[in-house]
Amino acid sequence: KWVTELGLKVRILPEFVDNINISWNFNRFLNRHTRWAKMRRHTHIGYYLGEPISNPVFLGLIILLNSLDVTGLLIFSLLSGFKLVHDFYMTSLLQQRLPVHYYGLGIIKDLIIGFIWTVPFFSYKVKWRGNKYRIYKNTFIQPAY
Repeated sequence: KWVTELGLKVRILPEFVDNINISWNFNRFLNRHTRWAKMRRHTHIGYYLGEPISNPVFLGLIILLNSLDVTGLLIFSLLSGFKLVHDFYMTSLLQQRLPVHYYGLGIIKDLIIGFIWTVPFFSYKVKWRGNKYRIYKNTFIQPAY
């Protein structure tokens, strides 16, 4: 928004950037994705409310938990399988080679991120580089004490 107000434009590079965080622990993963979720939620609530449709694995889990029957299990399995095929296809487009078990871990990651999606409705504080902040509308942040 500020960039636009200055009369400037944001452009996206056509190149991919590798970002592999192999030395991260689970807490750092949770902190980063929770922080990003809180920032996105405060950027535009309408868009944020639509985000779950981009996570078919988590949607499948919700369907499974609501039905608790074979149909729910089938839908969850099909959506998870779709995501596995999608991830495999995308890595092949990027000419990447990943160990096979990474694709299964991607399913677990999507489930965790689905639960993280709910956090910004209950918490406005984030921890970033050892500091605590409170997020306000349009992702304005101030130190939190």
